[in-house]
Amino acid sequence: ISHEFVLSQLGFSEKDSITATQVNQGLSKLLGTRFVDQARYELTKEKDGYRMLLNTIETSPTTAGFSLNYNNVYGIGLIINVTLRNLFVKNSRLSLTSEISESPQVNISLDTYTGERKDFGMGVDIGYIRSILPIYREQNGRIGTFAYRYSYAQFNLNYSYNTRLLFAPGIIVKRHALLSETGFPEIFDNGVRLFGFNQSKLLFPITINTLDRRYF
Repeated sequence: ISHEFVLSQLGFSEKDSITATQVNQGLSKLLGTRFVDQARYELTKEKDGYRMLLNTIETSPTTAGFSLNYNNVYGIGLIINVTLRNLFVKNSRLSLTSEISESPQVNISLDTYTGERKDFGMGVDIGYIRSILPIYREQNGRIGTFAYRYSYAQFNLNYSYNTRLLFAPGIIVKRHALLSETGFPEIFDNGVRLFGFNQSKLLFPITINTLDRRYF
């Protein structure tokens, strides 16, 4: 990251008169960008004020993690994530997430940022879920299962007005499909391979962050 980027996130520059609150707010904002993993500063008394020495450690270009997850829809699964910074272009973050379970899921997202303050950007998000869902009928109880497949692709433009507001207009395309397992024989036994529907939506979300850090 550049010297200019750090100063733009801190919100003050050389010879400014600042308070301890402003310093803490600036550091919280800098750390909230997730481009910086640690930030420490020292104040040295001088004749006409104080000199502030700031040391930062950039976030590792590659991070990985995993966790166990359980819910009553998809069951138990192992979630694995790998995040890569600046792989294709500068000021970008590529995240690869996969869940290994009876209902496997895959998600790929790419975010890029531009501008001196890195407040403009764009994002691409692609995902896929496959799960086996039960079929119930009122009198017979559970009568079988079907395979549900859900995939989506989303593109959006991002503008972070400040540390609390994010505007992200975009478009998302979704595909829902049902395939035969052991249920709905009256449909699938008649030559139907799958049925479902596609969706396309324009999105105009405004996200408000109630924390004192920027996570956009």
